[in-house]
Amino acid sequence: MKRRKPLPPWVKVQARVADDTEAKVRALFARHERGELNRSELVVELAVLLRTSVAVAILLADKYTAMELDKLPGGWVPADDEDADEVILQELHDAYPDEVDEDHRAAVLGALVVVGRAVTLDALQQGRTQALKGQDVRHWRRSPEPGACEVCHDLADGIVSIDQVMWTHRGCGCGQEPVLPTDND
Repeated sequence: MKRRKPLPPWVKVQARVADDTEAKVRALFARHERGELNRSELVVELAVLLRTSVAVAILLADKYTAMELDKLPGGWVPADDEDADEVILQELHDAYPDEVDEDHRAAVLGALVVVGRAVTLDALQQGRTQALKGQDVRHWRRSPEPGACEVCHDLADGIVSIDQVMWTHRGCGCGQEPVLPTDND
């Protein structure tokens, strides 16, 4: 049986950020359930939360990568992306249709949590890739998150060029770990 390496710190950071986003999504939904927010207000609050999570995720990836590689941050920041805003709003509307009966409200919360975690993890992974490139890292290896699927574990073998996009599935929490020249020798 293949022995698993210890979980890299970046994957732990990603998990904490995604968990934090999930907790905030759940708190907003609880406010909605108590009647403090109507559906439209909930969607707006969630969209703001997710755009904020995206910005924080990208900046965190840049700073963490710089710290990890003992270099100055690259300073890559997300552009003000109206298309991303529209995608987030559409995903939230898809997760919470206009008409939902009481029997399906728990499913709505589950769908909103999935959207929240997925948007945050996608931003963390994109930010990490940009940060690694900004630090002139040329290769990386996949670090599966705890409980990762079989495909993610299969993809974790080997060293990959920084130009190769890391394959992910919805809600994937795997991370990229830099491979430095001394790691390749």
